[in-house]
Amino acid sequence: MTPQQKQPHPDKNGPSHPEGKISNADADKIWESAIELFGGNEALARDWMNTEAMALDWRKPIDVMVDDPTAVMDLITRVAYGVYT
Repeated sequence: MTPQQKQPHPDKNGPSHPEGKISNADADKIWESAIELFGGNEALARDWMNTEAMALDWRKPIDVMVDDPTAVMDLITRVAYGVYT
């Protein structure tokens, strides 16, 4: 498998998506932000990333981040500041 074919974060128990829709840097930033949101607890961050979110039209952040990483980062920021609307 070439670096271009590498799947982003297979160790995070997320779905496999073709590379190219989200950069590894964006995926890393989202995961780091999610982990920070949960006080460094990777298990809680992974659970949250794999749970449907009302703010994402009941889609899972892990699925949305592939096509729209900004939407997931915005949600993480809103949750961090207590903004739920």
